[in-house]
Amino acid sequence: MSRAPKRRVFGRVFVHAALPGTASGIAQARMAELAAAGRLRVAAYPAHAGFDGATAQPGNADALAKLLLQPVDESLLEEQLRHALALLLDGERSGPERNLLLSSELFFFAAPASARVLRRVLSDVATEATQLVFVRPLRDWTHSIHAQMVVGHGLDSDYGLAWLDDYFVSFADRFRDLVGWDMETVALPDVRSGLLRGVLEAIGEDPRLADEVADERECRGLLDEELALARMVNARFHDPHVTTAVTAALRTRWPDDAPGQPSAQAAAAFASFAESFTARIAGIPGDGMARIRALLLLPDPGPVAAGPLPMAPARLMEAFSLVLDVLAREGVEQARAATRFKTLSAYAAQRLEPSHAFFDPIHYLLQHDDLLAANVDPWAHYFDHGRPEGRPSALARKDLK
Repeated sequence: MSRAPKRRVFGRVFVHAALPGTASGIAQARMAELAAAGRLRVAAYPAHAGFDGATAQPGNADALAKLLLQPVDESLLEEQLRHALALLLDGERSGPERNLLLSSELFFFAAPASARVLRRVLSDVATEATQLVFVRPLRDWTHSIHAQMVVGHGLDSDYGLAWLDDYFVSFADRFRDLVGWDMETVALPDVRSGLLRGVLEAIGEDPRLADEVADERECRGLLDEELALARMVNARFHDPHVTTAVTAALRTRWPDDAPGQPSAQAAAAFASFAESFTARIAGIPGDGMARIRALLLLPDPGPVAAGPLPMAPARLMEAFSLVLDVLAREGVEQARAATRFKTLSAYAAQRLEPSHAFFDPIHYLLQHDDLLAANVDPWAHYFDHGRPEGRPSALARKDLK
């Protein structure tokens, strides 16, 4: 028989529907640290074990949110949610003066009918419920998700219209579902390096508590060529652990570099995607969605500095050597694949410069590693075959600002 939750009273429950690619995992981990240290005075952030006995990672409400992903019989779902909530709140101090924070990225993907059942269950533990959504400008958000997918999930596609349309095709529906929950939706700007501070302020805690835990800033973004290297590693080894090690080594070696403005190719892809995505979300009703839409479509100022010219030939050589060192350290023994990295390093050693036609051979080989594997002449291939085939040619390095 299911364990029924004791009736507990909180002033308000905040359901943080964490959007993918917004560094929510960092904020969730820091919230858990503050809760464990007893530093939260107004809000409760329980971080108990989930159904399988493992600590919920990274959101404290992942076990709850997982139940909402597929439509099920409402009576059964309600029983499961009450049981999960009882486990989560077991031993948690409550009271009408305290708030409760439930956070999970999985809430973003919840079926709306299931979410409304959750709202009924939450009425047993709080007098009011608010849904929190922290939103980044669309361009910044899409770039963040792409980098996250490359580094942590084995993606080997470049940031282009095909990937954007494919990945985000369902997100308009997700937003429509999200604002269909039976609770108030509060949308707030997700400022880089400030999500934890924003969450604390939203739930009634002192935002200065963010200063008491480790710096929540994300590690620096990857340069275009570094992402290209990571995609090549994904394509060859299909092991996100190896890719994570490679990108960590690149960031450690050059910790202060910042990505420059996107290439013309990436900017054009985003502009086309943004036009269609904006049209898809234009008709979603509600004040909450109006605020989400306004934040998504804010002009994105982009990086504060362009950083150094990405990947000059000498640095390319060092980067490839570093990648090979990581592959060796990780025990990767695919010699033929490693040789292709050495081949590209050899191209870099030749100090191949962009042509007068703004064709960059190094960028071309980074984008099309099948050509690298075939050891073809990049100029000859592009002008004889690549251009007729519609293969993109990156802007020349001297034109990247």
